[in-house]
Order: sequence, then C-alpha cells, then structure tokens
Amino acid sequence: MTALAPIPDPDDDGLTSALADAIVLAIEEECMPRKFAATYNGVSPKTLERWIAMGATGTGSALHASLAKRVLRTEGGKVGKVMRNLSALSFEDGKAGEAFLKLFKPGDFGGPRREPDEFDGIERNAQKQDKLLQSPPPRLRAKMALHGWWQFPVDLSGDDRAALVAMQRKYQTAALLTAPPSDKAPQTSE
Repeated sequence: MTALAPIPDPDDDGLTSALADAIVLAIEEECMPRKFAATYNGVSPKTLERWIAMGATGTGSALHASLAKRVLRTEGGKVGKVMRNLSALSFEDGKAGEAFLKLFKPGDFGGPRREPDEFDGIERNAQKQDKLLQSPPPRLRAKMALHGWWQFPVDLSGDDRAALVAMQRKYQTAALLTAPPSDKAPQTSE
C-alpha cells in the first residue's frame, strides 16, 4: 500500500514543507544561490522570491515565514563563515585583510556599492504605507493639503459620502485651468 501525499494547503501558495526543506538543503549543503536552489527543485526563481517575501513581510502562512527565516539564516551563516575566514587570513596576508574590510565596511574602505536587497521592494513597504495613510504625520498632512488633498473619516454616513463623491466627480471632469488667474491689471499699449 502506498502512502498518499499530503494535500497542500491553499494558503501556502504551492509551498510544502518537503519542498521548503529541499530548497534550504540545496542552499546549505550544495552551496547553491537561491535562483539555482529553486530551479534544482522544480520551482521558478520568482516563485521562490515571492514565497520568501511573503514570509519576511508576514503576508504569507507560517510555512512561508519558516522558509524565509531558514533561507536568510542559512545565507547569513555562509557569509559569516567566509568573513570569519577572511578575518583570520588577514593576520597572514594583507590582501585578505583588505578584502575583509572592503566587504565588512564597504562605505569606509572602498568596497562594492550597496545593492538593494529584497527588503527594499514595494511589498516590504506596504505596511508602512498603510500606517501613513491611516495617520499621516502633521508635516505630510500640511504638504498634502497644499496640493489639494483632504482627509475625511472612513466611517462617513452614506449621504456625506455621496456628497463628497459627487463633488469629486464634478471637479475631476471639469476642464483644468491652463494658467492661474493674474492679480495684475492687463497692460494696454498706447
């Protein structure tokens, strides 16, 4: 009798614990970058990046969070081992010390420019954007007001909302002025 494969949870977006284990193992034991660990296990690299982002931002399931934590920890451990070795080699070889400092503190020692990482993406900033929209700081609120933005409570009555929507539609469809009206009197030529 053969064992049935577990039914994947729809919240996991196709990720299974066995697949997560295989991907982490490929990164850890085979020293594969994420892209190749994904393809080695029959997963699109973009899908793996989406799963990791879902886990890192808290928008995915517990399985996504576990995968993200394990992948980031494994990658961090690999970088840490190499950095430790470069640091130890620096006592014997000045070039190793130079390489270590360029990688450890690139801004101070002329190392490679910082590359944006997966946490710089728009998905990572979604929570910050929601927080700003719910309660903008006073300076941002003042700046937005200068540009014609108004803020109303979300829980408006139906009549108030209808009035605001009607006013918004009126001004969205109105022709825009090409130039602001002038305070000066028109000049005449004599």
